[in-house]
Amino acid sequence: MEYPTSSPITCGCQVERAIDVAKKLIRASPDELKHAARDMTRTLVQVRCSDIALEGAKESTEDKRQRSLVALVVTCPFESLESLNNLLYSPNVDISQRIMILDVMTEAAQELAE
Repeated sequence: MEYPTSSPITCGCQVERAIDVAKKLIRASPDELKHAARDMTRTLVQVRCSDIALEGAKESTEDKRQRSLVALVVTCPFESLESLNNLLYSPNVDISQRIMILDVMTEAAQELAE
């Protein structure tokens, strides 16, 4: 059986659309995230986003990804922080991802402190 292949542009757009709604979904149903938080955290850190911001867009895809990770840490702190901590020291993560992880931890801590 032959499966249709998606072009990189289509795949990129699908990733961006998923990231667009991730924060809303995370905040809307935090109780259902307990079992998926670890995998979702890992996926959001490791996914590659387009660096191109659309004209007129308020936030870039990178900003939306970071806001989604903050929402995930705030709603499921134990599960999410365990994954972030493991990724922070993983050899498979580059320096920009490490900086993002530290930024996410800082923003989530500030939100939880309020």
